[in-house]
Amino acid sequence: MGQHRMPRSSAFAALRRRPPALVWTLALLASPSLADERVGRLVDALGAARAAARDVAQAELARLLRGEEQISDLVDAVDGAPVEALRRVAVTLGEDESLLGLAVGLAGSGEADAARVGRWAIEAQLVRWSATAFDEPSVAAYDPPRQRVLFPRSWRERATFRLSLDPDDGGGVAAFDRLDRYGLGPAPIVVDPRLAERMVRRPAPDVLTLRVDGPWHEVLEALCSIHDAAYQLQGYAYPEQLLADPEDDGPSAPSLAWIHVVARGTSENAPVGVDLRRSGASFIADWCLEVRREGNLVRQCAAARALAALDWTAAVLWFEDRWLATGDVVALEGLLASASRGRVAPSLQQAGSVRKVLAVIDEEAREVAATR
Repeated sequence: MGQHRMPRSSAFAALRRRPPALVWTLALLASPSLADERVGRLVDALGAARAAARDVAQAELARLLRGEEQISDLVDAVDGAPVEALRRVAVTLGEDESLLGLAVGLAGSGEADAARVGRWAIEAQLVRWSATAFDEPSVAAYDPPRQRVLFPRSWRERATFRLSLDPDDGGGVAAFDRLDRYGLGPAPIVVDPRLAERMVRRPAPDVLTLRVDGPWHEVLEALCSIHDAAYQLQGYAYPEQLLADPEDDGPSAPSLAWIHVVARGTSENAPVGVDLRRSGASFIADWCLEVRREGNLVRQCAAARALAALDWTAAVLWFEDRWLATGDVVALEGLLASASRGRVAPSLQQAGSVRKVLAVIDEEAREVAATR
């Protein structure tokens, strides 16, 4: 049986009924000679006069975009593009968790239009991750333990598990990490990369006490006192917030809270270099850029660990892509930090990847031994 074909005259008539801009877009997508320029042409098509043409171009752009290897093409494509096109590119990047790396690459490109699109896309990813990502911090203690601030009652009522840990074993970063992983607290404890770098380069003096113990929130305050730190509660939704829009029956992201450990305040109980009302999302976006910004490996790795502690799937996918593509040790730091919290990337469950990780660890161990 032969394949049924539309008569040529009928096909031509159907084509003539399509809007001219849509015909041009479809012809572009079918042209193999323009494959290398397709991203740029699609971005141009996002500014077409007809909405149908813009929708087709956006759908094809979403199919075409893959990862960070396309950063330079997309930077060139959005340069000077109309605002409508820039917003559609940002929406496309923001809707797919696997494209976070591409969004971060644009945000850190140094080009105005690309940086704007990248930042919008990161923010769109964060809105999909947590409905309260852009809320102001709701609980903060910038001079613990003298500034006593209570966490929500529901959190304190659940703090029945007691733990004991050495505040100096491995340094301040390791102490907060152990509290986050083993303290059974109600929210992740995320150390700000700036504070982490300071604790690595200028560690706190040894304390006389061998261990600190108690519920997670008391141990948190003790560690903050020892390591000259403080904390903010980001992304917490109070019960009245959750009931604010009972008629809104559309799908929405969950409200995810996390404890942001920052530098202790030095004057009027304000934290050093931290805006008191700055949202958690703005910090997270900056940490994404820190991961890519070369020149300070300590800060890069601290940013990767902070993102990994958030339980943000997009960040884990990004780390996995970078590790598989380039063997980036910063991405590996994030993958291992995520795995230590039970979120294991698929690639780390393969024997070849495990051997690759062990080879990196062996190499670093030899370098450390050679310096002693």
